[in-house]
Amino acid sequence: MRKNAGLLVAAVLLLVVGGVIAYLTMQDRKGPTATPPAETRLFPDDLKGLTAASLQRPGEEPIRLQQTSAPPAPEAGIGEWRIVGPAAYRVDVMMLGEWIGTLRTLDAERLLDAPGQGNAGFGLEAPMLHIELVEGGKTRTLEIGAMNPDGSARYARLSGAPKLYLLSVGNVTTLNKSLGDFRQKRALDVTEFSVEKVRIESPGGVREIIRTPTRDWTFAEPQGFRADQTLLSELVSTVLTARTEAAALSQSAIPEARFRGMSPVATVTVTSKDGEHRAEFRRDKGGVVYAMSADLSGIYPVQADLENLLEKPLEEFRSLKLFNFGFSDIFRLRYQSGGRTLNLTHPNEQWEMDGKPVEAAAANKLLDELRGATATAFVEGDAPGSVVSTASLETAGGTKEQVEFRAEGGERFAVRVGERGYYKLPESVLADLEKAAAEIAAGGAKR
Repeated sequence: MRKNAGLLVAAVLLLVVGGVIAYLTMQDRKGPTATPPAETRLFPDDLKGLTAASLQRPGEEPIRLQQTSAPPAPEAGIGEWRIVGPAAYRVDVMMLGEWIGTLRTLDAERLLDAPGQGNAGFGLEAPMLHIELVEGGKTRTLEIGAMNPDGSARYARLSGAPKLYLLSVGNVTTLNKSLGDFRQKRALDVTEFSVEKVRIESPGGVREIIRTPTRDWTFAEPQGFRADQTLLSELVSTVLTARTEAAALSQSAIPEARFRGMSPVATVTVTSKDGEHRAEFRRDKGGVVYAMSADLSGIYPVQADLENLLEKPLEEFRSLKLFNFGFSDIFRLRYQSGGRTLNLTHPNEQWEMDGKPVEAAAANKLLDELRGATATAFVEGDAPGSVVSTASLETAGGTKEQVEFRAEGGERFAVRVGERGYYKLPESVLADLEKAAAEIAAGGAKR
């Protein structure tokens, strides 16, 4: 029995020691391979001085790209670029950034010695992709040829390099771009944050959308119009994101005479920090919308569901929320109803009433009711009824809002002080506000 026990202990120790050795061996193998060997990186300098590039596919004219403005620092993006051949076009910055980024981090799967064989058998005598990269006065050439036997990579040769590279199919696919891939695809080449005004001329009339001082959108006319930010932002976004596809841009633009024969949808003029951009949209008999703009450099089909939004009456864009403050930080809130007045302040993390702490949950409930208070309709003219309560607030940024709540018989109304017209309210709005205010009054200052 003792002999068997000894053998068992020895076997267990042997297994433990073997496991430790195997673990340490695996760890040793794992560590160094996390970073690829330096010689497999095609461009160790990260192409930080890249100023021009071109690529050519069999049977196509070379696509030539030129940097027009360098980034403020080598690590701050790729700068500004233009397509200069086969013609001048605006460039899709995101697509070009992805392409250059792939080149900067391009690693070979393997390096191959091919002494005396030259390009034979590797598809490099007639490459599927020929890329030239210019950095200062130096030009480097990358040629990508045939697929390797198992179909996982392609052979490539870099000028000045003594060996062949095997590049993964994924990287080659990213580098293999058409003219349409590189061209700007939006009918209006602007970003929303830079836009200050959007003018839309359609068969239904003219609408001019402008930025407010708080960076919201509203209509220039009528004055004092409070717009529903969700709907109006959707309209602006639909206009600014109207775009075509790479396949369409790889083809010739349609003739202007054909475009003029289509039904007009809208002409859009956008004023941004870098000037004006203009696009005209028309729909053919098949329902396809085409856009003509300088940013597209021609006339192409675009994805743009403009008409549903343009057909909405102006009133459908009006905000029926009584307050604009959203989720801004509130500094002061005053609510008066009957003989009761609540003076709440939020000078720091704690709500206070008349200088004493108040339960945050109760104060926030009243704030939520005010934030969500929504009318059923807006009416021009003077509000009927008499004032039954008022609410005024001031945000941490200094914005002030005041609303009077009115009642006449069983109907409830609201007036934003300083603005024309009034709002019809469901009865629940006032009832919910009164309930939230009563909870604060009943709770008093926090003990």
